[in-house]
Amino acid sequence: MFKYQIVIPSYNRLENQAAAEYLNKLGFSKEEIVIFTQSAKDYKAYSKKFADIATIEYAEGSSVSENKNNALRAYRGKNIIMMSDAVKSVQRLEDGKLVDIDSKGEFDELVYECFKRAAKVDAKIWGVYPTNNAYFMSDKVEDKNLVIGCF
Repeated sequence: MFKYQIVIPSYNRLENQAAAEYLNKLGFSKEEIVIFTQSAKDYKAYSKKFADIATIEYAEGSSVSENKNNALRAYRGKNIIMMSDAVKSVQRLEDGKLVDIDSKGEFDELVYECFKRAAKVDAKIWGVYPTNNAYFMSDKVEDKNLVIGCF
């Protein structure tokens, strides 16, 4: 079974945790979803509100970049999905239309395929199309030197 950890860096966005809620709805356990905070105040508030659906972790930081770097350091050596806290769903292209991924199995399959393709070209990072605009999307996978957007 392919193992990976979902990490959601967040700061002062207690009311905007769509990603954790979406992943919970798909069937991910609280151990598989980590909300990474950068202040003691956030750690306390997030722990109170989201302890049932996510693991809350904390490392002192002063910027979004530092929070992401702290999360990367905490999970170094593991397969990590870093996801924006604002993600409401992940979609796939089907017959030219975007369709929500609505099961953990389908999400796992997408992630496994992405890690497998990255390993094939010795890539250390990969990304997905950052907006829900099917117009420019296709079924092909391309090797690029730059990844824009986060999952």
